[in-house]
Amino acid sequence: MGRFFFHPEPQLGKIVLLSPEETHHLTVQRISPYTDILISNGKGELYRGVFQGKNKGHAFVLVVEKVEKELPPPSLCVWQSFLKSPARMEWLVEKLTEIGATEIGFFPAERSVKETVSKEKIKRLERIALSACKQSGRIWFPVIRVCTSFEEFLGFVTPKVGAVFLADPFGGENLLEFIQKRGIQPPVTLIIGPEGDLTEGEKQKLYGRGAFPISLSKKVFRSETAAIFGAAIISAFLGVDNASKHQDTWMQGKPG
Repeated sequence: MGRFFFHPEPQLGKIVLLSPEETHHLTVQRISPYTDILISNGKGELYRGVFQGKNKGHAFVLVVEKVEKELPPPSLCVWQSFLKSPARMEWLVEKLTEIGATEIGFFPAERSVKETVSKEKIKRLERIALSACKQSGRIWFPVIRVCTSFEEFLGFVTPKVGAVFLADPFGGENLLEFIQKRGIQPPVTLIIGPEGDLTEGEKQKLYGRGAFPISLSKKVFRSETAAIFGAAIISAFLGVDNASKHQDTWMQGKPG
């Protein structure tokens, strides 16, 4: 069966039109009419459909059945200050999606080399996240956010529950040791500053929002490497904890 395609609102018994991008993906795979394919709505649901054919750049698919409904993954939001190279931002979105980040955000800081991200670039980042979901088999798609100011970014940092970690190359408790000692519960937010680090004023604003300073390693990482390194550690522990909960639930349901 063909790898899954994206449509925001597949409905059982209805014919949906795939976007030109998804239709191109289907064409590249050389999928013949009346072949079964999988469609995801990006919100944890996977459907089986039958490709009917193409017209005017759109593939027509009859939605036959829902084959999977997945619980939401543990919430992991990674915020990265703007990177100078668009290619590095794209690479970061791809890898964070594969790792399991549920939200990926970018924000401007005083020491950011880049100050803005165009709407076209944002759409490209969303397409890259979608492609990474297909490659990794994710049927919950991450949210991509791009803030236009540091103040707008601060509005998303509200640690009422969970944890907010601010990567600090000059100190703070080691992230791995912190999690090993205290455990971790979603939602989790990881914030990475620019190559020259956040200013003291920016850090104080984040500390006022409940952010906790952590170090990632004794090594000096590039910003995007720090984001990947930290997200991988957090995702690994969130995955283990989530698996343990499922195991506990399964054991409780077993007859004694």
